Amino acid sequence: GTSRPSSSIPADTISPEAQKIKTGTNFMYQQSARKSAVPPTSKSGFNHFTKFRKSINAPTFMAHNENIIANMINFWEYLKINSDINTSKTMSTYMSNVKMWHLYEHQKSGIAGNFPHWPTPFHNDELSKSLRDADKFFMALDAKKGEKRVPLTDGLLNMLKPHLPGSEHMKKEVFDCLLHTKLSGNRTGELTADTKKAHNKLFLTADRVVIHQGQIDFSTWSKSANPVIELTFVKASEVSPLVTRYGSDWNLLTSTKKRLAGKAAKDPFYTDDKGRPLTYQDVYKALRSACEALGLPLGLIGCHSGRIYKATLMAYQGKSILAIMKRGRWKSDAWKVYVISLIKDAKDRGADPHAFKIGDLAIPLDKMPNHPEFHRN
Repeated sequence: GTSRPSSSIPADTISPEAQKIKTGTNFMYQQSARKSAVPPTSKSGFNHFTKFRKSINAPTFMAHNENIIANMINFWEYLKINSDINTSKTMSTYMSNVKMWHLYEHQKSGIAGNFPHWPTPFHNDELSKSLRDADKFFMALDAKKGEKRVPLTDGLLNMLKPHLPGSEHMKKEVFDCLLHTKLSGNRTGELTADTKKAHNKLFLTADRVVIHQGQIDFSTWSKSANPVIELTFVKASEVSPLVTRYGSDWNLLTSTKKRLAGKAAKDPFYTDDKGRPLTYQDVYKALRSACEALGLPLGLIGCHSGRIYKATLMAYQGKSILAIMKRGRWKSDAWKVYVISLIKDAKDRGADPHAFKIGDLAIPLDKMPNHPEFHRN
């Protein structure tokens, strides 16, 4: 038998008129798709992805030839260190959010048909394994055992101080950064950078630190969808009890004056050994290393523990809800989640009016080291 002729027409045999119609149809389709593109309702996961891409000096959106699986796994590793998420479910949700924003961008630009299919953790072994590893990571941090992060009390910071790793410069920078968050209520991320190459708007610079008589003002960019400059401060009266008890290393006023000396306006206030901005990850790793050296339960203390301490201390001292919210710049009642129930307060007989210890909190202490900081009085 004779072979049947092909029903398809090779591209090079399409008439100019037919090609013109085909091109016009594609153009109309793309134009229609662009007009009908609707942005996703949530941007939380994509905001983190944007920061991740900046950290590796890559464009916000992935190119069509990039490895989506490798990018998502690296993004998840970034989230473990640089965010407060504590479940693999949130990581998976963030991946879906990133996917939706990519699809929206491709629809707007008219290249949706050229972008590869997005894998899912359910159908991909690498992604699935990465999420299982994340579950183990979060469990190791006690995130799934119902335990809350505790405030970074004075006693706890004093225990950690000798075990902070690195050079003397790095030990001092990390210690002062932690002390700063305790005294001011600042977030660690407001004082430090995401990456070593971050823009100076993204960390505390020398020109936004002003020393007054009896007080230091810090103007920091808020961690919000639309960042604004917010004022935080530390009073000399809040520092002096610490210096009396622990020594001159705890005098944030003095160390601030020394740190500012010789700095240009846009220089980072906290730096690493090479003069680059101190990063959130620098502080996180140092804190984790010191906790491991002391045998403290992993996940007990985090980069937000200083901010937790400031709100809890003010509650311990009987400050009003309005005062706590104003000082900590809380926009909602979220601070109440952090203020763990105190067994006693500053007005009780024998209580220290300036500080409390972990033993004064209504939490189980059986996993804590045998140290006065963790004893009930």
